[in-house]
Amino acid sequence: MKVRYTYSKIGLARFISHLDLMRVLFRSFSRAGIPVAYSQGFTPHPRFEFCPPLKVGMEGLRELCDAELMGEIDIPAAIATLGGILPSGISIGGARALPPSSPTIGAAIQGARYSVRLLPDWRLAGEDLEAFLGLSEAKVSRLREGRERVSDARRGVRALSLSPGDGGGRELSIEVALPGASPTDVLQALLARPAEDLRGARWTRLGFIGEGL
Repeated sequence: MKVRYTYSKIGLARFISHLDLMRVLFRSFSRAGIPVAYSQGFTPHPRFEFCPPLKVGMEGLRELCDAELMGEIDIPAAIATLGGILPSGISIGGARALPPSSPTIGAAIQGARYSVRLLPDWRLAGEDLEAFLGLSEAKVSRLREGRERVSDARRGVRALSLSPGDGGGRELSIEVALPGASPTDVLQALLARPAEDLRGARWTRLGFIGEGL
């Protein structure tokens, strides 16, 4: 039996690395008594598949993981049990059994949606978004390990929008095909600022685009 779980990682949990998140979920499923299947060989590991990892510091509201189980389970009861085990900031929002013919997460995901809270001095208008979407490419650069990395912030960007944010301010929403531009590169191109100026941005991955997700 394969079950697809939807989970969130918010608050302080956004600083948990993807590897540590996997360990937390593995331990929590074990403590909950969920019969996860293991791979064969000298180093067996739980048969999980995860969506593309979040950058450390980014929240995720509808993250996905598939778990291969050794038999049937009561899904609502399992979700309730996990709710009492998982640490603060990580929660299971839902789960459903998958038919054998279902594509893997990696094959099903076609894109993702992100939002970022704009700081007061980050000035953007609707015409700025339209101008960006009219470009064929938008090159940005940043330093990584002492080397300049140049990328195309326009690659795969499908839609951009501005909306009021919680508690005032504004939010920028980005829809991008995967694989495609990093949303942080998109923000850098829109604001025409160095990457270092954008480190205080509060990002959220809202969910994924694809059939059967």
